[in-house]
Amino acid sequence: MTENEILSIISETNVYQKIKELKRIYQELEERQKVFCSTFDVHCLDGCGNCCLVFTPDIKMVEAYFIAYGLIINGRDKEVLEILANYDKDKKTCPLYLYNNKYHCSIYDYRPLVCRLFGSSITKDKDNNPAYRNCKWKDDNSLTKEELNLKKEALVFMSDYGQRLQEIDPQDTKTEILEVALTKAINVLNYILELEKKTS
Repeated sequence: MTENEILSIISETNVYQKIKELKRIYQELEERQKVFCSTFDVHCLDGCGNCCLVFTPDIKMVEAYFIAYGLIINGRDKEVLEILANYDKDKKTCPLYLYNNKYHCSIYDYRPLVCRLFGSSITKDKDNNPAYRNCKWKDDNSLTKEELNLKKEALVFMSDYGQRLQEIDPQDTKTEILEVALTKAINVLNYILELEKKTS
């Protein structure tokens, strides 16, 4: 099934409207992060991926649907379902991490919000001031409160995008570990596509 065929089937569903809104937020975030990273000379180490070795994200269902959509249109949904079904739950490494790939993430264009924000956004300290710390795998010093306050227009706050994510589906207040949420999302989207095949 082509991407256009998939889109024509799911485009009227509530799920797709959420995917579309999340995609819009991610595009905006990417543009803002380019400014943030160039303004403060912040970047990940080339080919690092260490954060993925020790972390599997909890995600919201809208994020899982976005990933599932990307996998289905790229014909990778069955492959990933098998990876998730055989994933060792005791491992800390993300199940979608690729050891033998320089960029490591097998779903990079569809990755969850926390993966997009890590290392290229800031938080607020207890006094509500902007705070940024480099990841533990880099030697650079953290940016100071003074440096951040000098160029406030370039700041990207994690909390702002977390709130935007929640606003897509205010009723969905829970998160689930990636492998659980993504398995559900792939199955739901494939069910919608199968129903359409049967009725057409």
